[in-house]
Amino acid sequence: MASKGISMAGAALTVTLAAFALNAGPVLAFSPKPPPAIPVGVSHRVPYFKHVFIIMEENHSYADLMYEHDLPYYHYLARHYGLAMQYYGITNPTEGDRIGILSGEMGSTIPSDGYSNVNLPNLIDQLSSHHLTWGAFYHRRFGSTYQDPYYRYQHPKGSSPGNIGNTTLTDFTDIADNPARLQDFHPLRQLTTDLAQDTVPNFVWISPNFVDNMHGYSSGPGAYTFQGAGPGGAGAQDTKVEQYSNSFLAKWVPMIMNSKAWKSGPSVLFIAFDETSYDASMPQNGDWVSNKGVAGSPVVPAGTNLGNSQFPFPGGVDGGGHTLALVITNPPHPVVSRTPYNEYSILKTIEKGWNLGYLGNAASPAVRTMSAFFHRQAHYHYPYSDRMRHLAGTEALAAQATPAASAPAPVSTTSALATIVPGSNPYFTEFTRHQAAATLDIQETTGAALSGSVTLTLNGPAGVSFAQASSPVGSTAISNPDANAVTFAPSSVTPSTVTIPVSHTGTAPATAIITGLLVNVPDGVPAGPVTAAVASGGQSLGTVVLGTVGVPNISVAEPQVLAPVVHHGHITVNFVAPPASGHPRYVVQIEGRNPTEGGIDQDEYFEGWSTFNSLTVPDMAAELTGLGGKQYWARVGVLKGSTVTDWSSPQTFSARIK
Repeated sequence: MASKGISMAGAALTVTLAAFALNAGPVLAFSPKPPPAIPVGVSHRVPYFKHVFIIMEENHSYADLMYEHDLPYYHYLARHYGLAMQYYGITNPTEGDRIGILSGEMGSTIPSDGYSNVNLPNLIDQLSSHHLTWGAFYHRRFGSTYQDPYYRYQHPKGSSPGNIGNTTLTDFTDIADNPARLQDFHPLRQLTTDLAQDTVPNFVWISPNFVDNMHGYSSGPGAYTFQGAGPGGAGAQDTKVEQYSNSFLAKWVPMIMNSKAWKSGPSVLFIAFDETSYDASMPQNGDWVSNKGVAGSPVVPAGTNLGNSQFPFPGGVDGGGHTLALVITNPPHPVVSRTPYNEYSILKTIEKGWNLGYLGNAASPAVRTMSAFFHRQAHYHYPYSDRMRHLAGTEALAAQATPAASAPAPVSTTSALATIVPGSNPYFTEFTRHQAAATLDIQETTGAALSGSVTLTLNGPAGVSFAQASSPVGSTAISNPDANAVTFAPSSVTPSTVTIPVSHTGTAPATAIITGLLVNVPDGVPAGPVTAAVASGGQSLGTVVLGTVGVPNISVAEPQVLAPVVHHGHITVNFVAPPASGHPRYVVQIEGRNPTEGGIDQDEYFEGWSTFNSLTVPDMAAELTGLGGKQYWARVGVLKGSTVTDWSSPQTFSARIK
């Protein structure tokens, strides 16, 4: 990508933004212009399909999927085929979405998992009446062997013949109670044979196991995909299921697309997530990070208990949140669409292509087909810079004007209830808004030490305030992921105070990790520490230093990274450059890290370069997901010729904007 120069009157300033590379997976280039996309409401013809494939995935938000490095094959598919940027689950949790994609209804006003005996007309009924064949192919359960596999559609040992287990399709009584239809359930490895022998049914339902569909691999909470402030944070368990799912698609998608069945006529493969990520800091949503929905999502009365009676649902749409759908077509079309879609849209598209008529909500004019993905889109660009703005200059000049100061080393404080350990004491520059602040670890002395709420009250200096646009989050780290640990509800922010209610008082000692503290530093604030008093349940936990207004006065060769400045849609990394002659270039690296585990992974990262001591990049490039519990690190090196030397120490930070 060509570099962009920004010059400002009265200051010699040039900020250079380079293309970035990922060390793992395909390189994802981004453009500073928003990508063209199919406008909302544009209608195209849906072809009569030879084959339809569906792969259903689980419990991940759009931001978590598209802003991180663990899913390079997903990103490859998004660049080369159809990307639905505004795809939402019908509702939370899973079963309402899966019943919905097959019937156009949810099966319940307030959805829950564990449906059975659903008496609704469904897609299988429609296919059968139109003499179209179908097959459900299930991956063996994670942990079972190839020689002795276990499939979820099998009769559990000792059960009655009618008890087939939770497989979604068998939630429908006219499938579960029909021996002839049960013959169309197969092990996934049967699909390998069918693809090779060209005996593939018209409609193929592919069900990965609970690891390969990103759900999680046991009943313990530590093994689930806690993206936000759930027990264990967003950690290694989630990375594991993401990598397994990425490998699953990398195996099966090419196998499908190289088959005679796929090439025999118009075909489509939908890869869709049922709902967004889990986040225990959102108890009023039933512990999901989002409840946003589109056409057909349920409307729930205020006061409804979706999981925590202390934090009732405020009322309104109880959707499944913003997640991801990929649409791969034959012939292939690289298409980006911002039209709102959900599972009903997939059902309606299938029904339209095969002239089946419409079930339930699929008949609603508000539910749009995904017809745009079957027609080539001109001037396609992968939307990695959807909201990029060139606003680097203000922060860079503020960093230059900020007086030098000395930041104290992080100092812990201990009370009878807990020990508070600041993650770092970064430098805050003058005249910045939404400045990323330090992370605090609050280590409980005993279980139930944190109760009521955790509050942080600024002590000074005068003029510094918490950013009202920020959304601080309390995550929980515990030694046993199945332990009963403290969790937190959504925070509230005033200029002087952050309050994070305790949604569940734990019995096991835990570490509460407070992230997303954003600070405004106006012009003229004197150099010195920014301190805050911390309390819980009305009892003081001590006073900590969040950071220091000022910049380091350095004489060493390494750059010194300041607290990054985050805004809606982009982040600016400022640093103090070492004394140098000529016109050096600097390399800036940014990457997410798991706050509940030690160490910083430097194998994968965003990388850009600058000719000045500042770099601004879009959130999607820097992979700022906006999910609770996430931390990041940034470091800067000096580029001498083709070699990077004199790396700074990584500066950890957190950023979450409402």
